[in-house]
Amino acid sequence: MKKLLSGLALALALSAGLVAVSGANQAALADQCGAGYPPCGTTGVDTNTPATIEPGEPIKGVINLDVFGSAPPVGEVTITFSYVGSLARTAAKSAAPQDKKIKIKVTKKDHGKVHFKGPKFQKKGKYKAVVKFNPKNPRLKNSKDVFRFTVK
Repeated sequence: MKKLLSGLALALALSAGLVAVSGANQAALADQCGAGYPPCGTTGVDTNTPATIEPGEPIKGVINLDVFGSAPPVGEVTITFSYVGSLARTAAKSAAPQDKKIKIKVTKKDHGKVHFKGPKFQKKGKYKAVVKFNPKNPRLKNSKDVFRFTVK
């Protein structure tokens, strides 16, 4: 009788989801992004900058970070500025300025909105900037955004 009642109680607990039978440890699966529970969260990056700037003027803008869930985004933003070409299309590739990179730490007090001031650009032409967000939480995926601007 004891075996019957304990078997019935176990069957009830299994069907109600109170007890789980699993061959793999859920904590071990949580370390792998994309496998197990909870699933990897997504992040989003949106950059607001002017389309043109004057020579010698730094590029300024706002980066809006969005994170899966209710936690504020925390991590590091890396912005890489690279020269694309001149307006007249006569500049040689070897004469192009070096890529410039800035890193910004993102904390909870930023609430997902980061203001940045980039380097000053002297050479006229078109530039491309790649914004990468690397969240501190390993359960969130990295994200990036690309924006272009012109120095006239």
